[in-house]
Amino acid sequence: MPLHRVHLQRIARAVVERLRWESTLDHEKKEIKAVVTSKLWKFKDDVTIQIQPAQPSGSTLFVRSASRTGKGDLGANTRHVMDLIQMVDDTVPKEALVKEN
Repeated sequence: MPLHRVHLQRIARAVVERLRWESTLDHEKKEIKAVVTSKLWKFKDDVTIQIQPAQPSGSTLFVRSASRTGKGDLGANTRHVMDLIQMVDDTVPKEALVKEN
């Protein structure tokens, strides 16, 4: 059974909390905005999470991560996205996941 947008948003917010990212929910844009601070240099990366309705049913998770400073991130933004997606995948019931071809 596909997940409704609200349910997937709750899961994403719980995952963000488990990752210990600072976050806010933008009710107007229906997106989660998070800030990830690197341990060593204290650089801040912005992560935006959107959940959109999917056709014919269910929801799609969109994640974007961008560094605030510098030109290279040594893969940090990719790691942020992959960590979030992996934890969401581990949380969502397997029967609710739809793999794209």
